Amino acid sequence: MNNDKVRAFWAFEMPENLKKIIYFKSENLRKIREKIKWVERENLHITAKFLGDSDRKILTKSFQEILSYFTDKKKIEFEISLKGIFPNLSSPKVLWLGTKTENNEFTEYAKIIENILATYGFQKEKRDFKAHLTLGRVREISDLQAFLKEWDTLEVPENKFLCDKIVLFESQLTKYGPVYKEVNAILLK
Repeated sequence: MNNDKVRAFWAFEMPENLKKIIYFKSENLRKIREKIKWVERENLHITAKFLGDSDRKILTKSFQEILSYFTDKKKIEFEISLKGIFPNLSSPKVLWLGTKTENNEFTEYAKIIENILATYGFQKEKRDFKAHLTLGRVREISDLQAFLKEWDTLEVPENKFLCDKIVLFESQLTKYGPVYKEVNAILLK
């Protein structure tokens, strides 16, 4: 990739103490011998919009517009109360934590970001937004039943937190996994 392009995404930031709790609660699951790429503790977040390879100049312009919209917006409360698997239990691809009730503010904020980005040529999602944090991405499961039994033991760390920061991240792929770098951030009131 040339220097004018960067792999990027928008995310809702989570407090460090919650990241530690989630990581600790999922520690046993991380030890199973399946091919799963686990998200590192420092990389836990709630994705608002994945952009992929993006032009730096367009990211800068779109950031300014998104910033102006969110200048006076309030913090969002989020309650982790549910675990799940995308797309389904028989074909696991993404392991996640989320909420039992859809958070309208997260959905509203993510839609605003997506709509602004669409004016800069970014594609809109075909699926509805579902606020969640990814624990891991499944590459291969050799014993699905044993894995699901272990998955059932994961204790969901039921916690409420206030999201006070929306971040534009750069994602650099390395052989050890992605490295996220904060490019810009918006602090919510």
